[in-house]
Amino acid sequence: MEDLSLKAYPDVKQSFGVLGMYFLFTLLATLIIIPLNGLIDKELQFFLIYLLINGATLAWAFFYRARKSGSRSFSFETKDYRLIVPVVIATIALLIGVVSPILSVIPMSDFLKKVLQEMGEMKGMFGFLTVVIAAPIFEELIFRGIILDGLLKKYGATKAILLSSLLFGIAHLNIPQFVVAFTVGVLMGWVYVNTKDLWFTILIHFTCNLTSFISDYSGEDPTSGGSITDYYGGVDRFLFVTLLALTVLGVSLYHLRHLFRDKQ
Repeated sequence: MEDLSLKAYPDVKQSFGVLGMYFLFTLLATLIIIPLNGLIDKELQFFLIYLLINGATLAWAFFYRARKSGSRSFSFETKDYRLIVPVVIATIALLIGVVSPILSVIPMSDFLKKVLQEMGEMKGMFGFLTVVIAAPIFEELIFRGIILDGLLKKYGATKAILLSSLLFGIAHLNIPQFVVAFTVGVLMGWVYVNTKDLWFTILIHFTCNLTSFISDYSGEDPTSGGSITDYYGGVDRFLFVTLLALTVLGVSLYHLRHLFRDKQ
């Protein structure tokens, strides 16, 4: 009987190959769009570059997977609506209780601050479409739908989740976004392993990016500069909010774990 894991795509080397193609398409898309500098709105330019990069990467990985393994579909298996609320709550609690405190102690160069600030200033329709709508769909199809799904057929869940999250973080090309992508990627990987449903990882990604977009839009991002303790109004309040978020995160994950067991 044929070992199906031998046909599964991608393995570790092939996963890095997908990431390499992502960077290649990033370079090519940038070169294509450069002549439009000054001719079209900056947000529209960002949106078009994003679609070119991620559309090309998804198409390449999809057809390469089809040729290697014969798989031409994505996993949208379950429709357990009980998971929606705890998934959203866990995502927000993770951002507040884990991600924000880590980001607050990571030093950033003036150049990186400027880049992130310019990205945060994209608050119009095309900025919203790129960050909140397109990113969760394209990136989940690539990093969970193809990479994680293939790795799970070859390796254990822990290795597959960590590797796919690592690649997801590297793709963002800077340390602050690496931290966010890797941390949230682990949550998305765990949820995907237990549901085999990309709708839930898209929901997590959507929640994360919408939270970031709202923070940038309102100018109330605790990690955008200055002291996070000053943002919360003192160390005591910072510790209270962080511990509360960690408690909510723990309860949410515990509840999700029981819901996953009920499904089995």
